[in-house]
Amino acid sequence: MPTVTRKRGPKISPAEIKRIRTRLGLTQAQAAERVGVTVRTWNSWECARDVPAIQSVMLLRMLSEGKI
Repeated sequence: MPTVTRKRGPKISPAEIKRIRTRLGLTQAQAAERVGVTVRTWNSWECARDVPAIQSVMLLRMLSEGKI
């Protein structure tokens, strides 16, 4: 699966987004709630239909580190 990126800012792949969620044992709904997005948005990130904004990437990193 290709890495989806914005032209600027941090990069994160759909596979990495899914790895973060599954490693933490979260459903898409639970992960979306922690990051402050809809389940539809979270799903679009994991399925590579959309790219997270820079702020969302930062929140995903915080989620991965157990800070949120």
